Amino acid sequence: MGRMEASPGIEPGCADLQSATSPLRHEASSTTDAGGAAVGRVARGRAYAKRPERTRALSLAECKGSHVDLEAARTAMIDSQVRPNDVTDRRLIAAMAAVPREAFVPEARRGLAYSEASVETGPGRALAPARDFSKLAHAAAIKDTDRLLDVAPGTGYSSVVLVHLAGSVVALEQDEASAKILKDNLAAQGASGVEVVAGPLKAGAASKGPFDVIFVNGAVEEVPDAWLGQLAEGGRLVVAVNEGLVRRARVYTRSGGKTAWRTPFESSSPILPGFEKAASFQL
Repeated sequence: MGRMEASPGIEPGCADLQSATSPLRHEASSTTDAGGAAVGRVARGRAYAKRPERTRALSLAECKGSHVDLEAARTAMIDSQVRPNDVTDRRLIAAMAAVPREAFVPEARRGLAYSEASVETGPGRALAPARDFSKLAHAAAIKDTDRLLDVAPGTGYSSVVLVHLAGSVVALEQDEASAKILKDNLAAQGASGVEVVAGPLKAGAASKGPFDVIFVNGAVEEVPDAWLGQLAEGGRLVVAVNEGLVRRARVYTRSGGKTAWRTPFESSSPILPGFEKAASFQL
């Protein structure tokens, strides 16, 4: 891809954005025992070729006051938050380049859609930073034959991106009202291929499983056994987990009725409401 020219009215630097690449790191691991409506595929985004240079990419917030080129801002997000953070799956990069994050946040917050912080999308819900989302999706090693459960997708950004990678996606929201918002947003994107279901998030979607991948949008303090039990043989569950004062991503893999987990990176994903540990009384 060649140099992007700024459109009239765009601040210098808001469209002149270069990419970066970085190698994949090896991670440590540890082990523990483990006890609708159709929406989804959108046209695939343009493929990103490797490019050697890296410059600081600007967010929409930094371009405040100018006529912002949203495609340029999306490219900036890829170049500054995704590529430099060990995300090398070109399918994932192309999907994130194609899907407009601004369509999944409230209009008043669209100027923050491509920033490096979480963006609130509703009570207790937020769109995770692109860095955290992309690293978690990359760690799941999603194949085009996988059946994927997308837990708590909220307004639907994750479902639209992930269906580019998986064979099929089941999107689980907590109640019918939340599921309707999700369906409406996905339909507005002209998507097809995601089945939306409503039910308790902690219970998963057993009737639709087992799943090759379970992707959780948000952090938890304890991973429900129901999620682990719905993994197919060789299935992966990816989620951010609180570990004391630190929040880390975990990738659980099921094999022979047990799950092994590893922690590939520290995460800043916001905690999901209702997934806090119950307070214990101590004398």
